[in-house]
Amino acid sequence: MIQLVSLSSALAGDTAMAKKRKSAKERLMGARFRMLNEELYRSSSEDNQTLFEKDPEAFAAYHQGFRAQVQRWDQHPAMMMVSKLKDICKMKIHRDKPEPLTVVDLGCGEALIAKEIYRDSPANQDQGDSLDVRQKQFKGKGKKKTQPKKPIVIRSFDLVADNEYAEVGNIAALNLESNSQDVAIFSLSLMGNDHPLFIQEAARILKKDTGIMLVSEVGSRITSQKMFVKMVEGYGFKLDTTPRDMNYFVFFEFKRTDAEDTVPDEQTIAAGRLGICEYKPR
Repeated sequence: MIQLVSLSSALAGDTAMAKKRKSAKERLMGARFRMLNEELYRSSSEDNQTLFEKDPEAFAAYHQGFRAQVQRWDQHPAMMMVSKLKDICKMKIHRDKPEPLTVVDLGCGEALIAKEIYRDSPANQDQGDSLDVRQKQFKGKGKKKTQPKKPIVIRSFDLVADNEYAEVGNIAALNLESNSQDVAIFSLSLMGNDHPLFIQEAARILKKDTGIMLVSEVGSRITSQKMFVKMVEGYGFKLDTTPRDMNYFVFFEFKRTDAEDTVPDEQTIAAGRLGICEYKPR
């Protein structure tokens, strides 16, 4: 009996110690995430690229911490983007064209949007690991037999290519043709003190008069929705739908106008730029 009690006490002690180690590890992970988060928001995209080049593990550490934060949210903004892309495919202006819907995910992180799009595509199953997923197409499921299926071609850019779905690229200056893309996505990715340049670049590469820009951002970063919208519209966009508040973040949909590339004045940029996103310790 004494031996059994001793064994039980030892096992309980091991379990308690394991929990303490796990808790300490989570606190360290959270601390590094918050440190990286603040640095990424305060620095320029070029400085952030240099950071990841010097410390390749920093990108993985950041997104590990980010995943922990996302678990606290009711909805994942990336999944909202996937749903919206499927809705866009059904729009008459796109549905009736045989060409694929061209999409760029700017600041893609782990490229969750592309992963989800291609996971849902029957045409992409059993293709083998050698196939370049950036050239895959998603074919939406039409409810009516007369409705043609609309393919999606999505390219995902970030400072680090975390997997085969992503490409390395500074989203302030991409090697893409002007007036060439149907949809540009910023899913919690307007980071860095030069983030207005990302919007300017999206305006350049989107098709004039038909291009769509989808933006989701942490609500606490937006000092004034009115001024943020005014700044974005200064780059040649028009707010297409009323912004949707989704507890932790806000969803915007803009349409590219037919105006030539423009830039808002410095005062408008200063009033509309986003603040730093600060995650509190849990």
